[in-house]
Amino acid sequence: MSSRSKNIFMAFLMAVTLFGAPLFSQTVPVTFHFDPPLDNFQVVRVVGSFNGWNNADNALTMTDTDGDGVFTLTTPLATGITHMYKFCLDADWGQAFTDPDNPVFNVADNNNSVLDLTDPNITYLLPMDINSSGAQYVDVSADGESVRAVIDNSAGFPLDLTTLEVLYDGNTIENPSQYFTIETGEFLYNMPSTPSIGEHTIQVTIGSAIDTISRSSTYRYDPSMVVYHVPTDFYFDTHNSRTPFLTGNINSVSVMGTFNNWNNQFDPMQDEDGDGVWEATTLLEPHGWPYKFQINGGLWTNDFDNPEFNPDNPDNNWIVVVTDSVPTIKLLTPQECTTYINGQTLPPSLDLTARLSPGILGGNVDESTILATLNDDPLTVEFDAETGILSATQLLLMSGSPNHIQIGFSNTAGVSVSNIFTLGLFEPGTGFNNVDAIGDVQYTPPSEISPEELDIEQFRIEAIGEDYDQLHFVVKMGGINDRTRLGLLVTNPVSTLADGPRELDLELPDWNGAGIFLSLADPNSVTFNSTIENRFQESRDPEIFGNQVVQIDAGALTLNQFDFIVPLAYLDSLLGGWNQERVFILFSYVAESDGSGNSTEISETQGGIDGPEDPDIYDAAFIRSGFWQNRILTNYIPAGNTSGPRLSALDGTGRGQAILESSDISDSLATFGPVITFLSPDVTYWHPEVDIAWMVSDTLVNSTTLTLNGVEYEVEAVDGVFTYAATLVEGENTAVVRAVGNNGFATTSIPRIYSYTTNHNPSVSISIETNDRVMVLTAHGVSPDSLNMTYTWWGDASNPAPITILPFNYTSITRTIPAANGEYFFNVRVKDSENRTSTARCYITATDSGITAGGLENHAKWIDSAIFYEIYPRSFSEQGGFSGIQARIPDMLDLGINAVWLMPIFEGPTTHGYEITDYYELEQDFGTEGEFESLVTALHANGIKIILDFVVNHTGIGHSFIQNVFQYHEYSPWADWYLWDGEAGNSNYEYYFDWASLPNLNHSNPDVRAEFINVAKYWVTNFSIDGYRCDVAWGVEERNTQFWQEWRQALKNIKPEVFLEAEASSAESVFYDNRFDSANDWELRNRILEAIQGTNTIGAMDAELRRSYPTDARPFRFLENHDESRMAATFDTQRSKLAHSIIMMANGVPLVYSGGEVGEESGRGLINWSDPDNIRPYFKRL
Repeated sequence: MSSRSKNIFMAFLMAVTLFGAPLFSQTVPVTFHFDPPLDNFQVVRVVGSFNGWNNADNALTMTDTDGDGVFTLTTPLATGITHMYKFCLDADWGQAFTDPDNPVFNVADNNNSVLDLTDPNITYLLPMDINSSGAQYVDVSADGESVRAVIDNSAGFPLDLTTLEVLYDGNTIENPSQYFTIETGEFLYNMPSTPSIGEHTIQVTIGSAIDTISRSSTYRYDPSMVVYHVPTDFYFDTHNSRTPFLTGNINSVSVMGTFNNWNNQFDPMQDEDGDGVWEATTLLEPHGWPYKFQINGGLWTNDFDNPEFNPDNPDNNWIVVVTDSVPTIKLLTPQECTTYINGQTLPPSLDLTARLSPGILGGNVDESTILATLNDDPLTVEFDAETGILSATQLLLMSGSPNHIQIGFSNTAGVSVSNIFTLGLFEPGTGFNNVDAIGDVQYTPPSEISPEELDIEQFRIEAIGEDYDQLHFVVKMGGINDRTRLGLLVTNPVSTLADGPRELDLELPDWNGAGIFLSLADPNSVTFNSTIENRFQESRDPEIFGNQVVQIDAGALTLNQFDFIVPLAYLDSLLGGWNQERVFILFSYVAESDGSGNSTEISETQGGIDGPEDPDIYDAAFIRSGFWQNRILTNYIPAGNTSGPRLSALDGTGRGQAILESSDISDSLATFGPVITFLSPDVTYWHPEVDIAWMVSDTLVNSTTLTLNGVEYEVEAVDGVFTYAATLVEGENTAVVRAVGNNGFATTSIPRIYSYTTNHNPSVSISIETNDRVMVLTAHGVSPDSLNMTYTWWGDASNPAPITILPFNYTSITRTIPAANGEYFFNVRVKDSENRTSTARCYITATDSGITAGGLENHAKWIDSAIFYEIYPRSFSEQGGFSGIQARIPDMLDLGINAVWLMPIFEGPTTHGYEITDYYELEQDFGTEGEFESLVTALHANGIKIILDFVVNHTGIGHSFIQNVFQYHEYSPWADWYLWDGEAGNSNYEYYFDWASLPNLNHSNPDVRAEFINVAKYWVTNFSIDGYRCDVAWGVEERNTQFWQEWRQALKNIKPEVFLEAEASSAESVFYDNRFDSANDWELRNRILEAIQGTNTIGAMDAELRRSYPTDARPFRFLENHDESRMAATFDTQRSKLAHSIIMMANGVPLVYSGGEVGEESGRGLINWSDPDNIRPYFKRL
């Protein structure tokens, strides 16, 4: 045994002695019981922390020996430990259930049931106590449920039944042992009389030779109580642009939450009409419920149309169910706002069905009050009181204008409701027509404007002119005010969103280079701004307005209509020929009174939040119903809230977009030549060789002309695709394609800008030679442009002794290291004749034996004494973010912390941070770059290093790289940056586990390696961070063995003292082979936890402590982190202290997960710093 292992082992034995109580637990045979809510299964198991959550562990199989449907299992578990568990059917985590008879569960960790095991132990006490969510059990049985307790004990300490005491509301049950069965360990007492209505308390006390324990339960008895179950609708809209899945691949959707035990079989969703909206209605009790959607039986996603998140676990959505007497009407068929074409899309019999709900507290539907009309004419209806369905057949719609169905009724509580639903019917050949819900204005307008003056009622586009070469637009409003404005966007389809114009606080398709935007106003309005209103905006960024002005028909304004004409040739000149789909978006807003043309901010009194997140529009066309308009326009998240800030978006079919082909307007619509569609994106490329590819809608066209930077090239089609292998010049390259159609008409494409940029910065590295105490440092500088370079050398002011380095401009310097030992750091800066610079850094370690150069495999001395502190910024303080961390630096110093690890701080949509969408931007709720820089400076001033979470196994699904691939497929320059199960960009991207929103990067692509090496260097160079903890490092390594080596070399070249840690097993030596300084020691963690809970031996733990590592390897020692259960949630204070003592004494780099030093139990909840068990002083001594 090595001296260090002896020291640890002796310290461990001493700790056991000092702590006194037996830390290696006895076991108690615990009896579990479970009545599965499903029938179609083969096997039931208990699964938990006691078996490593192995859901296929046959040793924990439950049986139903008497055939009563209740499965049981008795298994020995260690005492003095908090065990977490679930019941699992058929080894399927989708069929895992919280114990319904155990009121204690971990709300922050998947509602795992919790068992704090003692000897003896009262495993179950029924009727059940108030549960961990604060819900009280109500016994609604006629005679009152029996009192039942399941009591377990170890074999060596039998129960002393003379100590058994059972109190019911403080009254002793006489001779309770007569109701106890020793063989089953069950106490069962049938109440001699019906309990009184109200709250009751049961208390059971039992002892043995080792201990006496007591447990109580408070429940309510009320046989007259009605447990309300409110019909609650859930919707999953595949047209939501935030849905991170390829919608064509969706074949099943389930809504899952605590209400169905996160089981995908209870509430499957349906898309019966095939409109892409999956729906389910489930009965829920009235309170808050967390939930998510599961796609195709395995992929999890949030409800992106619900901006509310579970306060206990913000990764899940949150819905609050209430009971009220408010009646509701839900139109089932036809779908609201449907516009029919007579003789084409109008069904032979148009039938009405609607569900009338009186409200949970509203009694029933008062059938005598039901009123249904169509265009004010009464309808003959039937009502099924059992289902609540109102129906009418053969509706006769008027052609040429909106039709209004009005339905109203009262419930028997006297509360009334009335809704109007809009349908349209138009004749063929009248263009594209759309009707909008009336009375659906989102907010209360300013006092001088009525809601009708912002209410869009009807939209029409028709082709006019002798050659059908003009588009006639008519928008019918409920009224028009001096400040009434309409926004009209026309764009080719794009896959990304951008902020809308006019300060609308709304996301729209990013129409830059693909569309036009038009602000419509009465030109006689006193607030009219002629520079931006009734004038086409041709570019979003920068804002460019064309000379084309629309003339609003003055007579039509008096009829509350915006009526204007747009030349089709003008649109085609900007968008290309209309032989593809175009997206139309239309909405209303209120103009500012200052004449700026911008929208007015919606105030809180109007129904908004008076902030930059609520959309400043009042009505939008092309939304499938008034209900959905409210859902979409309230789907925003203020800054500081979970997943905020987030804006509402008009982003899909039925969500504010009409997607039209030219034939939807007229089959005779003028065409001016074939459509030219570019396949390769006009982005900034990092390599000059680019295949510019395009297609032409006229399949008979075989030759086109490409003009690139003023030079013409004839390009022939191959399999319908025109491709030119271009060599870009640095900067902007302008490409224009001209094609002549088979009809003789020519089309010239919109100019496309293909940019190329390259890195001109010089690079430099340092080589070191040593002899005794003499060092020779040589700088190896490279200029990609072969420019002359100068060199500047200097040593750190903090070196053990000063070393003068003069003159500066030498590629090599020779110096003698002084007698003072320690680490000496040296730097060189290379500068080319264009004043571009690059730096490199190295260090020498001086000892009495001489000097050695710090090599790639070595680590800096500070790492040997580092005590790391992991911080999740959102839970670290109520203040949150960087300023909240900085405020607690004195507490870190007092604890003895000298290094911190921040969980991901880069921009992304999730609260956990591992779905990054921009590696160069910080999460907005964490703070600014200035605040982050201030935090780093303050930490360094106090001797604390800082490392960041580096997530490069994958990007988030919303990252611009993969979003570009979704739009341009195999032609995207980033297609090969990801891994696919087929052709890059034209198949399914690969990901681990159920991380469907985290597509795996392709590190075999050298461009990927270069990009993320540059990301890592950026934060080290610009913000002086001290290293990285690398998420899913094992995944990157198993796919590519080069990346981590190249990454380490690049970082150590600019800052050799950085600390590089891998989320990978420390037992795998490959991660120390010129890759990382440290890796996760899961093995020691597991052996320690097994030892202190008695499921493994001290010898097994000692053997792990003896594991040998490479000379410079420093395993990352931890017990808890953001992925693992908190010690305080699983073990008592003594065991937590003991385990942390071992970690702190073991060789390696120890980690404290912030909050662990005060007994925090939640993984990522707001830390309670009150230290209820007073353990912080012990951590401080460690």
